[in-house]
Amino acid sequence: MTWCGRVALAANSAATRTARNDVLSRYNALTLDEHSDLLSHIKVEAAGMRPPEIPDEIFEYYFSVDAMLAHPFLVSYIRPAIRFAESYGFDFGRTPIITSPGLTFGGQAIPLAATGLKVAEIPLGLVFLMREIGRGILNLHNSIAEHRRNEIEAFAEACVDLARLLYEPAAKVYELSSQKFRGTSLKSKLFSAQTTHVIAVFVILHEAGHIFLQHELNQITRDQEFAADIFAVEAFRSSKKDPKFNVFYDLALIYVCDLFSIMELEFAVNGGSLLGYPSFAERRDNLLSHYRPAPDVVAAIEAFRAQLAKFAPQS
Repeated sequence: MTWCGRVALAANSAATRTARNDVLSRYNALTLDEHSDLLSHIKVEAAGMRPPEIPDEIFEYYFSVDAMLAHPFLVSYIRPAIRFAESYGFDFGRTPIITSPGLTFGGQAIPLAATGLKVAEIPLGLVFLMREIGRGILNLHNSIAEHRRNEIEAFAEACVDLARLLYEPAAKVYELSSQKFRGTSLKSKLFSAQTTHVIAVFVILHEAGHIFLQHELNQITRDQEFAADIFAVEAFRSSKKDPKFNVFYDLALIYVCDLFSIMELEFAVNGGSLLGYPSFAERRDNLLSHYRPAPDVVAAIEAFRAQLAKFAPQS
């Protein structure tokens, strides 16, 4: 079976179909006008986004309007995000969580033009890279902990490559990531699944947090961006109060801070504009200031950042 065939098969697995159906069923609560407004918004964003020479089946799975409504690479993380938010006392209700091919490195929460329906959007390129980011983060940490110098350099460079891809259009991300990362080992995929789960759910909860916290979505402030980060982490922590889960919460904080370290790498080089937003480094530091984790947690985050800095692009 070709690589494209395997990808299509994975996208249409029983577990993914169940998760997609669950997400799609949530749209039944929308009014006809809201549903029409949502589809119109997605069609505008998806226009002209088809990668060249892509098979029709892959296009349908990953780039079509239906895919943006419930993307097969994102749906498995939407359900736990909803569960975490509800355990924190917030009802997801009719809030759509969609994938946007028009965004690059950062998601957004927006009101739709015609109906005002509030929508959380996750960049399609980030969705494509989520699993590889999780693998890169975990493998680099393990290499640092075990002092495997050659692997440290290899995984740090891989994370820098991922940082570059985050700023590319979704179609290019798909093409390059499918070439570069198709050889990832099964062992790496299995061990890094939790890391990927954490960062994907965090990204969803952050954007939903803007909506739940009733932020002015057309003009998000620095403080509101920080607040959405705290909301996402607190939603994680609310589901299990037993102290035995503190180790997991420490790991989750490490992974989120690592995601910010990766996203910060290419921002200045790509000419990104903050537009009043805090930088990814500031968001990382704000989480550390807020939660004041143990020294070993801070050390792990700093060791990760320091290794990335050795291969960081120069502006």
